[in-house]
Amino acid sequence: MYFSEKIARKIALLKRALSYLRSKSDVQPTEIEENYELKSALERNLHVAIEAALDIGEMIIAEEGLPRPEEYKGKLTLWQAAEKCRLSLWEIIDEARKREIQVPYSLEELKEEIRELE
Repeated sequence: MYFSEKIARKIALLKRALSYLRSKSDVQPTEIEENYELKSALERNLHVAIEAALDIGEMIIAEEGLPRPEEYKGKLTLWQAAEKCRLSLWEIIDEARKREIQVPYSLEELKEEIRELE
C-alpha cells in the first residue's frame, strides 16, 4: 500500500471518530458517568481518533525523515510543544506517546481543541 493510501485510511478513521465525538458534544458529564455504553463509546472513539492522529504523525515523520525531539524540558501546552517542533498537535501527541510521556488530556480539552480548529 502506498504512503498516500495509508494516510488516507488513517484520516478517514480520524474523521469518523471525530464526527462521533462531535455528535455527542452536548452530552453532560453526569450522563457519561451514568451510562456505561455511552462512556465506552466516547472513550473508544477518543482512543481511535488519537491513535489515528498519532499514526499519521509517525508516518509523516518517517516519510520526511524528520528528526525526533529528544525531550521536552519544562512545562508546555501541547500546542506550544507542537509549534516549537514545527509539528501538528497530533504529531506531538504521537511523540509523547512513543516516549511514554504522560499527557493529561481530558475529553473537555479535546472538545475545546476541536472547537478552536473549526
